[in-house]
Amino acid sequence: MNTHLPSHLVVGNTISWTTSDGSVSSPRQPPHVGPIPVLDGQGTSRHMEEILPGTERYQSWLAIVGTVVAREMLGTTKNDGPYYMVDFPEGYSLYYRFTKYPQASGSKPRRDQYLWGAKNIVFRSPNEFTPHALWLMKGARADDPCQCIYCTDRVKPSQIDINKEFKLPGIRSHRDKHHYK
Repeated sequence: MNTHLPSHLVVGNTISWTTSDGSVSSPRQPPHVGPIPVLDGQGTSRHMEEILPGTERYQSWLAIVGTVVAREMLGTTKNDGPYYMVDFPEGYSLYYRFTKYPQASGSKPRRDQYLWGAKNIVFRSPNEFTPHALWLMKGARADDPCQCIYCTDRVKPSQIDINKEFKLPGIRSHRDKHHYK
């Protein structure tokens, strides 16, 4: 196995973090956390609720990220089964944002998920977070910059390009996005 991680960070199919860029002393939180919605001037209500460890959505994020980290850093394959991150990096938390639009708008209520923790960054999916996670697992070095869509200095890649580069689930072709067959 082509390991780039100290062996004490991998126990079975669970991987611990090498570092974090989240703040432990004052973790970032989204606005409007709690069960009471906040109404805006257009009649749209929003509120955020933390997604707790052990829930299906929480575990799904840890599995998607962990499996890619294992493949990229340990050389695992699909036959090795899923890998899981032990948790999110210190100072990170996963939230649902519930949005309810005025009835007249005809829009359906939404439940989106966001990972908060990194300074000035909110990740909307495990795929968005995975390149950042790989950078953290490599030590978050300044001489090896993060390649996520929020941190990179190169021309901003689309998430589709990142999905393809890191072999992430989801859309991997711009043609797929537009439903060409």
